[in-house]
Amino acid sequence: MKIYEFDPEDAKRFGQEQHIKYQTRGDELQFKYCPYCRNKTDDKNTFAINLRTGQFKCLRASCNAHGNMITLARDFGFSLGTDVDEYFNRRRRYRDLSRYPRPITRPPAVRYLEGRGISPEIAEKYGITTQKENDNVLVFPFFDEAGRMQFIKYRKTDFDKTRDKK
Repeated sequence: MKIYEFDPEDAKRFGQEQHIKYQTRGDELQFKYCPYCRNKTDDKNTFAINLRTGQFKCLRASCNAHGNMITLARDFGFSLGTDVDEYFNRRRRYRDLSRYPRPITRPPAVRYLEGRGISPEIAEKYGITTQKENDNVLVFPFFDEAGRMQFIKYRKTDFDKTRDKK
């Protein structure tokens, strides 16, 4: 199953969207300058896209950018169609933690923190607790100025380098 098959029109459309003048020479589309290094003064026509394969390369030694149309699409936000965009530019989806209530500090967290010289009031103030199913995993919620939870960090209270990987 092929997700993307190169079309020379995509290369031309890329040049138009980047506002870079280009010309066709043989089986290459030569650009006036490289979209990566943008050197407009010294070397001209050093960046080219092969119209048969879709491979590109900047011939300037200091840049040496190379790849294919998918690389250009990723690096410059250029669309190659919805199927290709969805496949190659998958966005990770994270839970919206701002909807969750402030965690309740649990006794195992208070016992551990007191052993480290941290008072129960501080644990309550910052919402430090433990996981429900693992009393040996501390939970540190982080809040923004409005009091909405932004992210959480976890730390094992009984970490052992020989036994634990993380």
